[in-house]
Amino acid sequence: MARLMLYFGGELCIGNEFTPTYIGGRNRPLLVDVDISLAMLKQRIMRALRINSTTNTVNLTCRFRDNGGYCATHVTDDEVCEFMLLEGRTQIIIVYVEVEEILYADVGGPSTEVDM
Repeated sequence: MARLMLYFGGELCIGNEFTPTYIGGRNRPLLVDVDISLAMLKQRIMRALRINSTTNTVNLTCRFRDNGGYCATHVTDDEVCEFMLLEGRTQIIIVYVEVEEILYADVGGPSTEVDM
C-alpha cells in the first residue's frame, strides 16, 4: 500500500527550482494499492474527495525529496504514477490535487451545433 497526503481546495505555486508551496485548502490522508494506473488513482482520489467525475477531472502534482529539499513533479502518465506509488510505500507522499471542469468540447461530448 502507498501512503498519500492529499492537499486540495487551495493554490499550488511552483518556484524556479521546482519547489512547491501550497496556500490555503485542506488535506486528507489516503491509502491506495501500489499497482494501479493513473486513471484508477484519479478515480480513487475523486471518490475520496467527493468530486463529481462526470463534470470534473483532477490534475495531480506530487512532492518528492530532492537534495535535502523538495521537488514538485506533475503526475502525467502511468510511469510517473508508479514511481510515486512505490515511493509511497516507504514514506508519505504529498499529492496536490487540482480540480478541473470537463468541457465537452475538450472530450468530444455532445455538440450544440446543428448540421444543415
